[in-house]
Amino acid sequence: MTNTLEENIIFSIDDNYAYRLRNKLDIAGIKTQYVTETEALLYFMLQHNKGLILIDCKVSNFSNLVKDFSSVKNLKNFSFIYLTDNDDCDVKCDEVMSFKTNFEGILPTVAIASREMNKRHEMLSKIPDGFIDKTLIELLEKLEISSKHIGYIFIKDATKLLINNNDSSYHVLKDIYQELAKLHDKSLANIEKSIRLAISKAENSPAFKETFKNIKVSNSVLLKYLAEKIKNLYYNSSEYKNKDK
Repeated sequence: MTNTLEENIIFSIDDNYAYRLRNKLDIAGIKTQYVTETEALLYFMLQHNKGLILIDCKVSNFSNLVKDFSSVKNLKNFSFIYLTDNDDCDVKCDEVMSFKTNFEGILPTVAIASREMNKRHEMLSKIPDGFIDKTLIELLEKLEISSKHIGYIFIKDATKLLINNNDSSYHVLKDIYQELAKLHDKSLANIEKSIRLAISKAENSPAFKETFKNIKVSNSVLLKYLAEKIKNLYYNSSEYKNKDK
């Protein structure tokens, strides 16, 4: 089992216990920091947006702020693991964001907690089709890319494919054009030419020139611009910020 997150932390006042725990996690490929003060833990939580937080319940000055934080869903993407070896840990655990375990059960608990974090990430990062469609129409209208051209449909579908694919090796021209060719039963050359034509009909408009600062815009540049613009608009929208509250 390997945990790819770098933002993991152990909160304990027992050096020996913390080092034993770090060694056990390190062997499993899980890297952690170690802090002894509540303030340091809270600072870590402010500075990071995700990760495992392993809290040794022997800590006498255990902060209610930390307990409360674990129940605020989607504020940040942490999984809290309360370590109960030497104390009854009086915290609310929901087995979704917060968990209880002992030293022996730490590795399977970490696996479950990591899986839940990945599920939350997928849920939060998924942009609804309705938002994509609405925003894409608005952006294309603003750029004066006309819906009269067949390239308009290809641009819309290509942008959606780009937004919904998080694979870093996904190639704008090679992979997207092939998917569009299958979807529309068109040749790669036809798709490339149609998108190019739709762009050429719009690139002299004032809005297009202002957006791209008179730079010659290729098919891939336009598609990447649209995809990133929609992502930024969504992740800064109230729809995203209020999701699952």
